[in-house]
Amino acid sequence: MIAGPGELILVFDVGGSHVSAAVCQGGDYRLGPVVSAPYPAKQTSQAFVDLLCRIGLEASAGFNNIGGAELAFPGPFDFQAGVSLMK
Repeated sequence: MIAGPGELILVFDVGGSHVSAAVCQGGDYRLGPVVSAPYPAKQTSQAFVDLLCRIGLEASAGFNNIGGAELAFPGPFDFQAGVSLMK
């Protein structure tokens, strides 16, 4: 997704041990607080989606008209298998 000038985007950074979220404008800079949380103890797809929802709601509190969301994952990553190949 390419954000237009002034468009608000909820951005997620999926790291090696945690996920962070913040609202950005036009993909250039952060407007809201960065909210971070460690991966859930239960390693399920539903637990991961629940984590994204929880921190996304917290990071976007007080913002209106968010135009979309973006996810950033570390590489190398096997997206088909859902597995990071970092050593």
